[in-house]
Amino acid sequence: MPTLLTETSTHASRNPSKRVQLSCRHRRPSGKHTESQKATRALQAAQCKIKKKALYDYVDEFYTIKKIHVVKNHNHTEDLQNAIVHDLHKQARDRGETIPLKELPAAADEVAHLPCSKEEVARLKAQLQEKRELARVGLRANNLSAGTDSRAIVNRIQDEIMNLHMRTGTRCVALFTCGNVDDQFIPTYAELGGSFDFFIQSLKIAGLDLLRLFEHSRRDSVVRLKSEITQTLNSGLHCMTKNQKLKMSYTNFNTDIKLAWKVKLVGWPDDIPFVKPSDLGSSDRVRRICSMVRSSQIHWVYLELEADIERRRAAGTLHKARKPRADKGNQPPEAPPAQYSSHQAAPPTTAPAASTPLNLSCGMPDIDFDVLFPLAFENLDYSNIPTADFDSLMSGFGSGGAAWNDLFAVPAPAHP
Repeated sequence: MPTLLTETSTHASRNPSKRVQLSCRHRRPSGKHTESQKATRALQAAQCKIKKKALYDYVDEFYTIKKIHVVKNHNHTEDLQNAIVHDLHKQARDRGETIPLKELPAAADEVAHLPCSKEEVARLKAQLQEKRELARVGLRANNLSAGTDSRAIVNRIQDEIMNLHMRTGTRCVALFTCGNVDDQFIPTYAELGGSFDFFIQSLKIAGLDLLRLFEHSRRDSVVRLKSEITQTLNSGLHCMTKNQKLKMSYTNFNTDIKLAWKVKLVGWPDDIPFVKPSDLGSSDRVRRICSMVRSSQIHWVYLELEADIERRRAAGTLHKARKPRADKGNQPPEAPPAQYSSHQAAPPTTAPAASTPLNLSCGMPDIDFDVLFPLAFENLDYSNIPTADFDSLMSGFGSGGAAWNDLFAVPAPAHP
């Protein structure tokens, strides 16, 4: 009889030809209950509810105490016996020897009976913990060991998800591919329950084509790493300054970037000069800087202006010293004497004895007005002032300016 749509189905009912695990829950006897049985069951249910609540409260209290006091006794901690075995194996490898695995426990038992201080026990456990941490996340030394590790883990993952699908009907897709063209790992996939049909029907792409597109086949060349460093630093600078046209300056970084835009770059290693990625030199430096940029160890931060100014002022590096001029300390040469042409008259060397000419180019504040004009204007005798017509005046200009001096000459004061 087919199952109604209103009824819930199970994975076992949808696959009747498969073997089913027996449930641990016992079936209740069929048939109707009498009134006394119903009353008894109701009383039992109420008592069970009270007991269950008390049990839950006790379990919560137990786990609270366990989390505070007893959690260390239930963790996978470093045992002293395992720490001694690891230390013996490490010492043998350092000597170039090999101890068979069957002999290690006996040798560890002999060492365990010897007196050992707390510091030595702590050292052995810390050494074992470091080894386990290295085994979990440590990098493989070569491509062969990395490929072997990848295949082993991928096979285990495929077995686990296959068993999960068989038990529960869960559908999943897993794609496994190499991260570099030099990796010795063949791309593979795990597809359960016809999951690849989704890519064909919805995305119009085959599953194997998706795996091919997912494969990372670019080689990490030094040129590409330098370009990645430049793009990442420029992108961070544009994000911090909100200026998409700003260019990174490595030579004048403190002036053009740090002081001008109030941002700085932190995390740059001290043993590598702060230069453009194209000038880093060796590939080791480039890979190290690229790794630090990817992990955000090198990143942009806003500048604490006042604190940075005080720190730079105390260090004497607030302003960048300018390059001195090439002619610093040299005296400029003296100007040569003026040369006069034939049609120009040289200035007079001595003034006429009878009169003091007025030099209009001299500084007026240095001349005493009483000396310049010793006579009162109301008592001035205008008959002593020479007269000249326009023709004689112009002829005087051509002959050296004598008429001009005579015209503006002031009579010398009469001495008593």
